[in-house]
Amino acid sequence: MICPETGEPFFNEKPPRNRLVAAMKACGIRHRPAYNARHTYATMMLMDGLNPVFVSNQMGHSLQMMMKRYAKWMHGEKNKIEMGKLKTD
Repeated sequence: MICPETGEPFFNEKPPRNRLVAAMKACGIRHRPAYNARHTYATMMLMDGLNPVFVSNQMGHSLQMMMKRYAKWMHGEKNKIEMGKLKTD
């Protein structure tokens, strides 16, 4: 990650983490660990139809582990269409 003020790389995770905490506070969002963003990132990529192999590489997971954890998010809107076909009457 690059510091926007200096253009230099951050040498540890503390400055970006502090910025995230400040941004959440400014937006009125309750604190949550930065690690949660990993799940959001993976979920958004899968819901947008990105290749699962690419996503697993981005996350540093094996394809098997990534599928076990995130497969339910893989078809996004297609899942809603399929669920709409169920006859529940």
